[in-house]
Amino acid sequence: MEDQRFDARRVKALLPDALRPRDERDRDALFELARWNRAWPKQTLAAFRAFVDDAERRRLNVSIRDLARDLPPGLAVGFANLSEEVYKRYAKVLALQQELTRGRGRSM
Repeated sequence: MEDQRFDARRVKALLPDALRPRDERDRDALFELARWNRAWPKQTLAAFRAFVDDAERRRLNVSIRDLARDLPPGLAVGFANLSEEVYKRYAKVLALQQELTRGRGRSM
């Protein structure tokens, strides 16, 4: 980040290590991702969305839950845009689950 330009390749390289389940997550990668996100929120969010979409298509195991929990308060505040994206995705999953369970138990 020394040259003040967004490095999409570096952010993409951080995402797999930062988005592992909490007990396997690379804290250094998460901290660096948070710093990139604080400096370049729109670009980092775009990379985050692309990574999670690709992981979903390929059925890879990624964990986007509790990302900001292990960060210091100054960095955690900057994760609001990623947290919002996480909540949007959870809302879609919950809506799908409700749709799938709607009507069960009814006899025809």
